[in-house]
Amino acid sequence: MSALLATLGARQARESGPAGGPKWLREKRELAMKELASSGLPTKKTEAWRFTAVRDLVETARLPVAPKEQEGGLVPNDGSTYVIDGSPVSPTAPIHSMLDALAGSLAPLVQEHLGSATCAEFFAGMNLAMFDDGVVVYVPRGTQANVSLMHISAAEAGQASYPRTLVIVEDNAELTLTERYAGRAAGDHLQNAVTEVILLSGARCDHTRVHEDPSHHVGALSVRQHRDSSYVFHGASFAGELTRLDLTVMLEGDGASCVLDGVYHAQGRQVVDHHVRVDHVGSHCSSQQTFRGVVDERGTSIFDGQAIVHRGAKTSEAHQENRNLLLSDTATVHTKPHLEIDDDDVIASHGATVGALSDEQLFYLMSRGVPEASARAILTHAFISSLVEKVPGDAVREAIKDGFFARLPEGDTLRDLEGASFDDGSVEDSSS
Repeated sequence: MSALLATLGARQARESGPAGGPKWLREKRELAMKELASSGLPTKKTEAWRFTAVRDLVETARLPVAPKEQEGGLVPNDGSTYVIDGSPVSPTAPIHSMLDALAGSLAPLVQEHLGSATCAEFFAGMNLAMFDDGVVVYVPRGTQANVSLMHISAAEAGQASYPRTLVIVEDNAELTLTERYAGRAAGDHLQNAVTEVILLSGARCDHTRVHEDPSHHVGALSVRQHRDSSYVFHGASFAGELTRLDLTVMLEGDGASCVLDGVYHAQGRQVVDHHVRVDHVGSHCSSQQTFRGVVDERGTSIFDGQAIVHRGAKTSEAHQENRNLLLSDTATVHTKPHLEIDDDDVIASHGATVGALSDEQLFYLMSRGVPEASARAILTHAFISSLVEKVPGDAVREAIKDGFFARLPEGDTLRDLEGASFDDGSVEDSSS
């Protein structure tokens, strides 16, 4: 903890003057630093972190030296806006550098919304204290936008990067947003990312977030929804020694809705951790959580999903589902979907399954001449494919498929058979 506090102190001294940004931002940073110093690191006794070791991760985190100019081959011309250690390369509207936004007409909106949706979590506060630059995506009232962000961590071993994204979608506007998080090389570096999404009345956002950093990724994604807004999330995690996402959605306005889908794969000694919380505050709101994961070798998956229906949230509908497929006897799954309901006018359900491939499904394919290894690969792919196919945009959907094909057994066979259709009821449940 001492190394982190020293880094925070150096940051606070460096930003004590006008060069550290507007006064309100410096005050937010100072408050975040004080809270970090008083709260300490999460430990095994911290309920939300009891399955995930984080002490060594944070003790060794240091500020990265972000590249000052575009490196050859790092930023290809693929239609995405590249964000290197939080700084966007050549942003164009509706994408803005946060530093530029703070100096321009968007400054009042940034001041109003920055930090307003972020969950009260240690690493989110650490990001607020440490980020240098960020991305603002602003979609004006009644317009449509399609934005693709490729976040690249240039951090080396023992360093950290702190990308921060603020998304504001105004009344009756629509946004299709893709965020991909990657690192240049494996090693003990940390990518600590925060994305805040503000949806005003009638706004719609379809958001895909892909984690493919080979080292450690800790992310906070917070969404605030006003009346009749709609948020759809597609998450995919298939790389990294440790990948953690704290996803929180606040359904504040009447008639707001969210659909949260996630797929993940853990192998070796990798850890994939999802903590999801949806708060129903307004009336006539709905939420659906569907997460599916494949866990192999000594990999670990963690899912903690909450749906909280507050008093007065009339005619709420909340559903949760977490399904896990184990490919080895040494894989570990911790799953806990749960509901907290403080109103009578509710439709709700929740459930979890952990199991192996169905022997009946395997027998069916093998009896028709499919080799056992290929049959297992087909059923494994079918288990997650229905969620992957819902991802909008051909390029990112194919990238997610390629990521899973590269990791799943018989991946080349799966590529050849991709056009086939299979029943995804391929898991023999061992618990529910």
